[in-house]
Amino acid sequence: MIGRILALIIKLMVDKRVPWRLKIIPIAGIVYVLSPWDFLPDLIPLLGWIDDIFILIGSLLLFLGLSPAAILRNISGQKDNQDDAGYDKDNTIDGDFRIVDDESEKQEE
Repeated sequence: MIGRILALIIKLMVDKRVPWRLKIIPIAGIVYVLSPWDFLPDLIPLLGWIDDIFILIGSLLLFLGLSPAAILRNISGQKDNQDDAGYDKDNTIDGDFRIVDDESEKQEE
């Protein structure tokens, strides 16, 4: 499961359709983990790593959450049932319509 999520994140990072501003989010999380400055110092065993873990996971989840849904579906291999307007293709019925205005019909008579 974690391997699939990481593979999805890597595919999103190299995909040109994902805006570069979004790609900064996971990079900033990784830079924070690698930097020597922390909210909680790493000198305290285990407790010092908690902020690193939260920042890294939070940045990755934020990146996935803000990524365009159509690109996520495309990359993950899910079937895209929506057209460009966002309507579900399987539950849409094509048809014709006409506008009937009762007021204008009464005036014509």
